[in-house]
Amino acid sequence: MFALFSPLEINADFEKHEYRLGETVDVEVSLKARSNVKVAHARVELVCREQFIEVHTVMVPASRTVTPGRFGGPPLPQLRIPKRVTEEFKNISVHSQEIFLSNVSLEKGATEICQVKLDIESDLPPYIDRGGTVRWRLVVSVEQDSGAVMSKENRILVTW
Repeated sequence: MFALFSPLEINADFEKHEYRLGETVDVEVSLKARSNVKVAHARVELVCREQFIEVHTVMVPASRTVTPGRFGGPPLPQLRIPKRVTEEFKNISVHSQEIFLSNVSLEKGATEICQVKLDIESDLPPYIDRGGTVRWRLVVSVEQDSGAVMSKENRILVTW
């Protein structure tokens, strides 16, 4: 029978305040099995989502082509003009992570509670120098032996 629900209920509890690069987030992770589950590994990740815009100039063909005079002659080179181009970039990267559970079987109805200390790396996000917006998520991912992955994410405020 096909299950329409996740075999695990995942919850992550942590203090909701501003964290700084280099600090530690204390996370209490609760995994409640809705059916028998074999966990290959579970991790907490701090994911950084950056979005920024770059504007630059490219040379493009002019809208009208230039043809030789009415008496013919060699073809004239196509006129190229500058055009401003705006590109939006998005980058998602795992900034910090901690594996907290490996090779565990949970029976239906069982709850596993884990205390996780996630050390936030002190490195700046890779594209921070390009401006834009930076958003952070605390993601708990659980991979089963079958390869299926379940996750839960929460907003977290990180500054530098």
